[in-house]
Amino acid sequence: MKARYVMVFVAAGSLACSDVPSPVSSDMSTRDMQIRLTVNGTPAETRVVGGLTSPSSDLRLVDGDRLVLVTDTFETGIGNGTSTFEATLPPFGGNLVVRLERPPGRGGNTEVRAELAAPFAVVGPVGARISEAITLTWTGTPTPNGTTSLAVTGPCVGSQARVLATDTGEYRFNPAELETRTTKGPCTVAAKIVRTSGSATQTATTTFEVTP
Repeated sequence: MKARYVMVFVAAGSLACSDVPSPVSSDMSTRDMQIRLTVNGTPAETRVVGGLTSPSSDLRLVDGDRLVLVTDTFETGIGNGTSTFEATLPPFGGNLVVRLERPPGRGGNTEVRAELAAPFAVVGPVGARISEAITLTWTGTPTPNGTTSLAVTGPCVGSQARVLATDTGEYRFNPAELETRTTKGPCTVAAKIVRTSGSATQTATTTFEVTP
C-alpha cells in the first residue's frame, strides 16, 4: 500500500507574494503553533492537506522540526523548509494523525487527529418515475459523533439537500419534497452523500434516471 500514495511538498516561499521571509518553526514554542489538517475521501482516493501555522502565517519547518503523517498502514514525515503538504493516499477509513516532532528544549511534541469514515457507495433507484418516491441507499457506517448529509440535483427535481438526524443507510424523497418539473424525456439526477467528522469527509456520488 505504501507504493500507491504520492506526497507533494509545497515550499512556503512558493506561496508568498512578497520578499519578506516566512517565519520559521524554530523561532516559536509549541504552544504558539497550530497544525492544520483537512482530509477528503472518496472511493477512488484520499486527499490530505496539512501544515504548520502561527497565529499570523504559515511556518517553515527547520532545524529538526518535522511533521509526521501517520495512518494505520504507514508513516511518513516532512521537514527541510516546507510549510504545507498535500498527500494523495489510497482510499481508506480510520484514524489519521499529523504529529509535530521537535528536538528537546522547544516545548515538546503535539498532534492533531482525524477519524475518516470508511469508503462507501451510494445507489439510486432503478426505473424511478417523477411521480413516485425516490429512495437512495448507501453502504458502510458513519464515524461516532459524525454527521451525514445528502443532496440530489437534476432538471426534473431541482436541488434538494438534507442533514440527517440518523444515518440509517437509506433516505426517501417523497414527491412533495421535490421541485418536480416536466421534461420531454428521461432526466438524469445526481446524488451525493457526505459523511463528516471534524475536518474529515468521506463522499460518495452516483447518477440515475427519472422518467416523466
